[in-house]
Formats: sequence, C-alpha cells, structure tokens
Amino acid sequence: MRKQVLSVYYSQLSKYNTPRPIREIEALKAHVRSTVRDLTLRKFLINQLNDAQNKLLFSALMRRLYPRGLVIYDIDAIPVLILGNGRGKRYLGFFELKYKEPWTVKGSEVLINWMQFETLYYFSKILDKDLWYIINVGWREFYAFNAFRIAPKKEHRGEGISKDNYAVIRKDEVVRMKPYEVIPTLQQLFAEEVV
Repeated sequence: MRKQVLSVYYSQLSKYNTPRPIREIEALKAHVRSTVRDLTLRKFLINQLNDAQNKLLFSALMRRLYPRGLVIYDIDAIPVLILGNGRGKRYLGFFELKYKEPWTVKGSEVLINWMQFETLYYFSKILDKDLWYIINVGWREFYAFNAFRIAPKKEHRGEGISKDNYAVIRKDEVVRMKPYEVIPTLQQLFAEEVV
C-alpha cells in the first residue's frame, strides 16, 4: 500500500505540482547546458543539479506523507576500498561534508546541529563504522574529526532562524589543515584509524 502511495505522490510532485525551487533548478540546468563547454564538467554539474532536485522532491514527498515532526538527514559519502581484484571490500566509514563561512567559526568552537550529529553518531555506532566530519571553512582552512574521538557539549545557541541545539566542539579537538595539507593529513589519519 505504501509503495503505491509513494509512486502516486512522486509522480504528482514531479509532473503536476512542481515546487518553485525545482523549477529554478530546471532553469539552472538549462543555463549549464548552454554555457558550460567542457563536456565532463557539464555532465558533473547536471548530475549535481539532478541530485539536488531529487532531494527536494523526496523531501516534499515525505513532508506530505508525514506533515509533522519529520527531519531528513543524509550522509554525504561512504567510501569503499576494493581489495584483492574485487574479491573483498572495506568500508572506510561515513563522511559528513560541511561548508562554513569563516565568520561562522570564529573563536575556539565549531557548532554542528545537535540533532543531525546525534542521529549520524548513533547510526554509525550501530553499524560500527567511523563517522568523519570534514568541514571546509571558506576554502582557507579545513577541519576534520572522527565523531567517536571527541566529546561535544549540547548547548542551545543562536538567534532568529539559527536558534537551535548545537554540538559544541572545541577547535583543539579537531585536526586543522590548510588546503595544501588536506590530502597528506587525511592519508595519515586514515592510515592510523581505518587500517
């Protein structure tokens, strides 16, 4: 029964009741098709826009099915290392990728939405896989931390629409990297913790 409801709602959302942001993504895709000359880059950008559109459709669908109390989280990456000519796999963990403007991480702390942090933390714990956060701070600096190796405090902070519960993480608990240090530092971290 639920499968039928899902397929009906999905077709209605995608064909007849298209929200404004989805129409705007269609306009962006048309712009990319007409202006980006490099075929590989064009395909990549179109795929990213299709993913964003799909997430918006799915979110709208779920909010129709569950109008109250629904929060949707996703994990950005699950890298899998293929071993021995494809005969084995090693899941390297779950990765949450964040971008923050430099002014949002001033001082000695980094703030992460508490409910998202807690949800991904317990999901990773149940599956016994590391949960990594990699935060790009305005392309000037990167922070990385394994959620199982820190002890954030839960605090209510912010003003207006940013008022929420946050996992407050001290900067001295995270690995801080300049852009040119990201690859060697992550190689070292994963060699120490994942192998």
